[in-house]
Amino acid sequence: MADRGRRKRSRGAGRSPSPPRPRARRPDPSEDRAQGSGPDHGLNITTLVLRAAFMDASVYAQIRAHSATLLWSIGVVLAVAVLYSIGLRGVEPAFLRGEHPVLWFVLRLDIVVIGWLLWGCIAKLFGGWVFRGDASFSQILRALGIATAPSCLLAFQEIDVPLMGQTVGEALWLFGLLWTLAIGTQAVKETMRLNWFQAILPGFLGWIVAWPLMLNFVLYSASAIPVDAAPAG
Repeated sequence: MADRGRRKRSRGAGRSPSPPRPRARRPDPSEDRAQGSGPDHGLNITTLVLRAAFMDASVYAQIRAHSATLLWSIGVVLAVAVLYSIGLRGVEPAFLRGEHPVLWFVLRLDIVVIGWLLWGCIAKLFGGWVFRGDASFSQILRALGIATAPSCLLAFQEIDVPLMGQTVGEALWLFGLLWTLAIGTQAVKETMRLNWFQAILPGFLGWIVAWPLMLNFVLYSASAIPVDAAPAG
């Protein structure tokens, strides 16, 4: 028996010990939550718009983190532009008088998109270069695009129902513009990581250029011009 034990030990002496088997890695729930915060895992355009509209500041961290939200922001801006153009289909721009209404539609569509881009440029200029805000131009455009959603109320400004000395359409027009101002200023603040005082200047100046100036001086300058007959199709 002793000889047999010595032979077993001598055979095992030349073998290298086998490495331990790796233990199966358990999934970390925190990683699942982190993955679920992306645009492809439960986050959608409706969620972004509603959270921004009700001034949920945490939504801008997700907008900053995911470049795919730029397409969603462009979609929001285009949707607002289309609704606005349809709402003013009976108003003829001064420098397109006598032209086909399709050109009026395209003009208004372009004005809204250009206003969004100008707002982003102003926010980048003052918030980024003056106040040293931490955000890229793409991140600013994403946030401001989502913040443009309340401006869809401008599409209903032709409603002539009287309401406390004004019309329902005028009330919706003003409310939509002020709501866009508030959300846009918060978007600049959270995206560029500024305080409220620093965000007010780029937020307000960009809003003035993108909405009241662009819409009133470019488009509404023609609202007093009578349209005798729409051009034939």
